[in-house]
This record gives sequence, C-alpha cells and structure tokens, in this order.
Amino acid sequence: MKYSKLLDKIKNDYKLSIFLFILLVCLIAFVSIRSNFCFHFTENTGYYFFSSLLQANAAIFSIFGVFFIYRLQTLNSSISEIFNSLIMTAGSSIGREEAQKFKNLTLEDKEKNLIKYKDSNHVWSHEFINWYNYEKKIEIIKPLIKKPTIILITLIIFQAAFVLLSSDIHSIGLILEITTFIINLFCEAYILIILGQTIFQIID
Repeated sequence: MKYSKLLDKIKNDYKLSIFLFILLVCLIAFVSIRSNFCFHFTENTGYYFFSSLLQANAAIFSIFGVFFIYRLQTLNSSISEIFNSLIMTAGSSIGREEAQKFKNLTLEDKEKNLIKYKDSNHVWSHEFINWYNYEKKIEIIKPLIKKPTIILITLIIFQAAFVLLSSDIHSIGLILEITTFIINLFCEAYILIILGQTIFQIID
C-alpha cells in the first residue's frame, strides 16, 4: 500500500520524478566514475563512458519495445477472448452474427452501439463494453510510443558519435569533456522520465 501511494505521488508530481531520476543517474555515474576511473580522466574515459550509455540505451530501447508489444498483445488477446466467448455462449447464429458485426465496426460506431445495448439492457452488453474499452485503450497507447522512441533513437545516434569522437573531445580539454558528460547525464535523466511517464500511461 505504501509503495502504491509512493508511485502515485511520483506519477502525479512531475518535479519530484525529475529530481529522483536525475539523482539516480548522477549517483550511478558518480559510483561508476569513482570505481572505474578513480577521478583520473584518460583518453579512454570518454570512450568507456559514452559506450556504456550507448549500450544501456540500446538495452532500454529493447526492453521498452518488448513491454509495449506485450501490452498490445495482452489487450488484443483479451478482445479475442471476449469474441470467442460471445460466439461460444451465444449458442445461436444470431449471437455469432452480432459478435462479427461488432468486430467489423469502427471504434466510433462501436461506441454508438454500446448506447443502444445499454438502453435495451442487451444480454451481452457487459462483454461488448469490455471489448470497446480494450480497443479504446489500444488506440490511446499506440501514439504514446512515438515520442520516447524518437528521443531515444536520437540519443543513441548522438552517443554513438560521441564514442567515435571521444579521443578528440579529450584532446580539446577537460572542461569540454566534463561538459559533454553532464549534458549526456541530463539527457539520460530526461529520457528516463519520458519513459517512466509513458509506461505509467500504458499500464494505467
């Protein structure tokens, strides 16, 4: 119960979520730099730093994609179960025809039919309502993947470029190198916030 309240608070408080993610990323970076580099920046420091972020983001991209696909498959599976249940329990060609007819309707037409089913106290109105809700949820979450995907792919491309240019950045000066580290950490925090908010919206 306590964890649920904490998650709700983080979900609703944008500033708190930003602070927690930035704190987490900075803590991980601090521990990594201290353990691996001992605060001694060499020519390979930037290479290891950017390549680590690159690999982490590639893993995040894969996990997020799998989660998104799994969520869509779960909703589609629920719709299929309702459809099959209606066909099996209807026990008549009329019931099967209604289920097939409802399946072929657009989401807007399904909503109109729900009003008709509710007004007439249709025997299968509850199943049709659940069916509509699942389809509506699918339509809501599909566009949600676009923003984090674009940002994450862009970040991966830039970090791949930083990996290639790491030795050049180091040769220019320590200030530039540290600046690129900080900028990438903030970008990492930002994408984690976006992904966190998107996941909350998907599972809501």
